[in-house]
Amino acid sequence: GAYTEVLPIIDDLGTPLFMEQSEKSRTYEVGGSYDRIGVLGTNDRLALKANLYQTELWDVTSYSGVDRVETQGLELEASYVHDRGTYVDLNANLTRGEETALDGVRADWEGIPADSLRLTLGQRFGEDLDISWESVAAARMDRAADPSAGYVVHNLRATYVPQQGVLEGAEIRFGLENVFDQLYTPHLATRPAPGRTAKLTLAMTF
Repeated sequence: GAYTEVLPIIDDLGTPLFMEQSEKSRTYEVGGSYDRIGVLGTNDRLALKANLYQTELWDVTSYSGVDRVETQGLELEASYVHDRGTYVDLNANLTRGEETALDGVRADWEGIPADSLRLTLGQRFGEDLDISWESVAAARMDRAADPSAGYVVHNLRATYVPQQGVLEGAEIRFGLENVFDQLYTPHLATRPAPGRTAKLTLAMTF
């Protein structure tokens, strides 16, 4: 559990009423996790995690005409790693919210992201190479005055970590994001997401 008060935002400078009022929130979270080695084989591993949260925000000054915001959601994580290097990661986030206007009218809160799901399938080849395919999906968000369409985007990544030589300690990663060059705009974004994008990164640990 947590109780929070925040200073008024800088946009309220010069507005005496809001400058003397801090936003307040109360949050409760409860979760659980499960982790086990040796599920289907000797050295494979299964990990599960769930987190349920609820937040209430009042004395709102960040949003015009809003008195109170209540949000709740569920976060889920699951991963499985085979002893031969194959792995699966799954992440999901579900959020709902409701606002109460200054006049007491209640409506869906539009400032939450769309429900999302992220799935990654990968294969590790020793300590050197990791290749993965990732799929990111978002549900249609119609609990808003400006609805957002759902989408599914695919990404590819390859990571090479040399174990010896002059590049030992370095990580070289090549990624291809939005493989099929899909045109989409995430909910709450003000412009479309980037199209097909290739990235090459080099990281070195000293």
